[in-house]
Amino acid sequence: MYSVPGRHTYVEPLEIRFWRFVEPMMDDRGCWIWTGNRAVKLPYGRIRFHGKMMPAHRASWLLHRGPIPDALWVLHSCDNPPCVNPSHLFLGTALDNARDKVTKGRGSFIVPDNSGTNNGHAKLTESDVREIRARRAAGETLRSIGDRFGICNQNVSFIAARRTWRLVI
Repeated sequence: MYSVPGRHTYVEPLEIRFWRFVEPMMDDRGCWIWTGNRAVKLPYGRIRFHGKMMPAHRASWLLHRGPIPDALWVLHSCDNPPCVNPSHLFLGTALDNARDKVTKGRGSFIVPDNSGTNNGHAKLTESDVREIRARRAAGETLRSIGDRFGICNQNVSFIAARRTWRLVI
């Protein structure tokens, strides 16, 4: 940012600031390494854009490919966090990022199934759920069903309406 007395403040365009901090690598990978500001505990570069700090690889996407749709991340195919080469970047979701990480051997992707009886806090079995639904369909009150199974009226209502325990047929 430049200021001249009696004149407006001049903010250098993103593209000019961006290129000041990019150093192309001369190796087989072809990464463009960000040499400017870095996140405190992460190797990702950062640059100011519209008054806020943003990851440098996102700025590279904006400059070379255009807007980034909401809820999408800019991911690295080269797995080199300071790289800002747009040909090494692609769009994806948080889930795509996690899957990419596992595919490349950098982590595990085990999502536990905590539904139904697999939930450690479950008080009911699948047969209990079927019985609750049958009793409710037969006209038994929420309170009497709840008392029988040790759950509150609202849970009985949710089970009967299939708002919970949806996978139980």
